[in-house]
Amino acid sequence: MQTFFLTGVAGPWTAERMAALAPFDTVVQLARAMILRKNYPGVDVLTTRSRLLDENLVDTADVDIARRTREAIALRRAAEQNPQLAADPVLLARAEKLQAFFSQPFFVAEPYNKRPGSHVSRADALRGCREILDGRHDDLPVGAFYFTGSIEEIRDGRAPA
Repeated sequence: MQTFFLTGVAGPWTAERMAALAPFDTVVQLARAMILRKNYPGVDVLTTRSRLLDENLVDTADVDIARRTREAIALRRAAEQNPQLAADPVLLARAEKLQAFFSQPFFVAEPYNKRPGSHVSRADALRGCREILDGRHDDLPVGAFYFTGSIEEIRDGRAPA
């Protein structure tokens, strides 16, 4: 595994910039815009990618959840940038919940934020995304998903609202 930190790159990560990173198996972009929104660890799911997310390597249902999640968040960002866009408010709320669900309470941050760290398995994270996308948690406010662990923690009221 090799890690590269590319700093000082101004502007959005365009298709051309992403193409320059094609030789790498995985690209994780920590975006300032995500951090300014208080979505930690600040990973931009629209520009982050991995060759490991391949239907030949991963269950097709998991690939579908990733695709649907990216589409929902892309729609939300498009609506933010263009308020005249006639987007379904229910879909926008689900996308906002997904983005909040991706924020994490880190164990190493416990002394600073006074929140207990949490671990969510891959299976639980995928199930949570699928349930949010399918509307099973439309009754919960977006704030219930912020800095939480699993859907069970959110439903049990252990998450900050």
